[in-house]
Amino acid sequence: MSWYRTGVISLANNTTVVTGVGTAFTTETKYGDIFICNSVSGNFMAQIVLVVSDTQIKLDKKFNLPSVVSHAYEIIVSQPSFSSYDLNEKINTLLAVPGLSIQRRPRRPDGVATPDAPLCVANQKHGWHLRW
Repeated sequence: MSWYRTGVISLANNTTVVTGVGTAFTTETKYGDIFICNSVSGNFMAQIVLVVSDTQIKLDKKFNLPSVVSHAYEIIVSQPSFSSYDLNEKINTLLAVPGLSIQRRPRRPDGVATPDAPLCVANQKHGWHLRW
């Protein structure tokens, strides 16, 4: 776990959109990180559900305190994880490798793969394969 606190934010009452100045949300935060805003009116905490740009994120709940402008904030950055989009991109990159195939290995004597058959990733060009 680490903290991100660069720049300042503005956040209007009853909205989920955080606007930053001097922030780098795209490279420093992600879905699931925790946004914290402490003010004299109280404390607010919400989960980031969308990183729109370097200067804008969306939260999972509306800001229930008076609006803040050019205000300090904190984000608890969770451990790296893959979104389904990232995972899909990595799979597509693997599938683009010449000679690579992903298939189920048969378990039945007649050669038919069953749903519980192990997956096998093979590359005929380099002569290796993985099973799981």
